[in-house]
Amino acid sequence: MRHTLITALLMAASAVGQTTSPYTDVPSASDPGNAPTAQMPVPQARVVESYNKLRRGRDEQIAILPAMLPAECFAQPRAARVDGVLADPTSLRLEYLQGFKVTFGDGKKFRRNSEPSNTFTQGGDVILLKLKAARDLPPGDYKLQGKIRFSPALKESCPQQQDVVIPVTVVDHNDAVAKSPWPYQPFPDHAFAEGLGNVAWAIVIIPLIPFLLIAGAIMCGSPLCTD
Repeated sequence: MRHTLITALLMAASAVGQTTSPYTDVPSASDPGNAPTAQMPVPQARVVESYNKLRRGRDEQIAILPAMLPAECFAQPRAARVDGVLADPTSLRLEYLQGFKVTFGDGKKFRRNSEPSNTFTQGGDVILLKLKAARDLPPGDYKLQGKIRFSPALKESCPQQQDVVIPVTVVDHNDAVAKSPWPYQPFPDHAFAEGLGNVAWAIVIIPLIPFLLIAGAIMCGSPLCTD
């Protein structure tokens, strides 16, 4: 009887030892090889509208300022110092939204079927576009969405593109609208031409300065020079 009881207790202990634990082994976070890769959140480009509202049948300029990723996101090391990863403006794609028309430009001219590009303005490098609302578009709040890719090869933990969200409030064509702060005026052509003219004039006149001084000394030594 005693032998039978001992045998039963040993069999029960063995069964308990072979029972599968309800907990699964989790790799230690302190182990670099098992630690999960932290994914960087997808950035969103900044959008600035030239007016607070958009009238039906009218258009307004919109500036897109793409976000920048830290330089650590480069897949390949860079020899020169780089502040961060820039977006490729030509990769901008906006989803079609019925009742709206988008044209890209440089702040002076906006052409149909034009491609997005960077424009150097008084407020920095931006992507400029004109957004027009159809005359029969019902008033209300709308949202245009899109994506911009980053041009170089990036690490997998970094986002490969960023979101673009353009919120628009459409009102009737007679409703009052307010102009927003707009520092994204392109530089005037005459200022650039004037700068080139000054540089060209300096290039021509500087080598002639010694000859002009000699000529002045000769002229002042003649009877024609007066005190």
